[in-house]
Amino acid sequence: MGTRSLTAKVNPAVLRWARESAGVTLAEVGKRLHISIDTVAAWERGERQPTVAALEELARAFKRPLAAFFLPRPPEEPRIPRDFRMLPGAKPPALSKSTRFAIRKAQRLQRVARNLFSELDLPCSVLVGRATARSNAEKITPAERAKLGVDLERQFAWVSAYQALRAWRSAVESLNVVVFQLSMPLRETRGFSLTEADPPAIVINATDAINARIFTLFHEYAHIVLHTGGLCLVEESMDLPDSPVETFCNRFAGALLVPADALQARLAIRKVSYPGDIDDQHLRAIAKDFKVSKEVIWRRMFLLELIAGSTFRARLSRWESEPKPATKPWKRRLAPAQRSVHESGVRLTTLVVEARERDLISYRDASDYLSLAPGDLRKVEGLIGPAKR
Repeated sequence: MGTRSLTAKVNPAVLRWARESAGVTLAEVGKRLHISIDTVAAWERGERQPTVAALEELARAFKRPLAAFFLPRPPEEPRIPRDFRMLPGAKPPALSKSTRFAIRKAQRLQRVARNLFSELDLPCSVLVGRATARSNAEKITPAERAKLGVDLERQFAWVSAYQALRAWRSAVESLNVVVFQLSMPLRETRGFSLTEADPPAIVINATDAINARIFTLFHEYAHIVLHTGGLCLVEESMDLPDSPVETFCNRFAGALLVPADALQARLAIRKVSYPGDIDDQHLRAIAKDFKVSKEVIWRRMFLLELIAGSTFRARLSRWESEPKPATKPWKRRLAPAQRSVHESGVRLTTLVVEARERDLISYRDASDYLSLAPGDLRKVEGLIGPAKR
């Protein structure tokens, strides 16, 4: 009899923890293993024991090392971020396996960053400001822009929103915040933030539209300013009366990306005498200047009292009623080294490479941290460049 067909003595509570933390149902386990739900339930009650082969398949399904199933008890893990996904009249969707795995991966990468800061003897204290949900976003965002080191001339000079996201991400990471791009179902979340330990982490949904990712980056940055990390379904064009935190984060992101004086100057350049009459073409042009959506510009005009509430709501209603162009989920084929930097960010990647070069971690550890084959590590070094180190 092969060892894989032998039964394994495991704590049933560990089996249940591994399944529930992955967001998987008993039925889904049964379907994957081609066994009955009753058998899976019996494992979790301790009435029967799974085979080693079954545990190996569960390890792949739950993205856990096989050794995790032989723990004496369920381990203590970081909590799921607080749920701020509050849209009017809608119940937040349940978290899928994809989102749960993204949260786990982000929490692990955050721990890696914290350990590497320590190994490299680098300060990891956060350099962003502090505020409360009652703070005036218009008054505090100029100081945050100054810390980021991005002036309007540079912002307007970016040739595309993709260039803007790379530059904004780099600026945020310079303040000892790690930023990850991970794929999750867009209907569940556009991003989340982890603030319970330093360095804080921002995660933006890699499948989202590029302008939306830029807005989410600073919505989550605002969560760090508030020190209230959470899971968000960001809506750029509205306040959320039942969630002052989300309202503040939306206002903060809009004010930082589209400063009041700069917006009014842009309206003057385009000779818009009465903002309420601006057509969609001019709105899109101004949005392109700032590398945001037209909804963000329209909402900024409302919050700055350049247009009446009725005018603001009427156009939003018209946009909502217009047929939406067919869109495909954002996909981009990347080589493994490119995908690693895209997901983990330049800051964390640089920390890993520097720790490896100083023999503080092994090639195996470096490859594991960046989810790479050992042969791709040199390619990553070439991508981030010596200037980044």
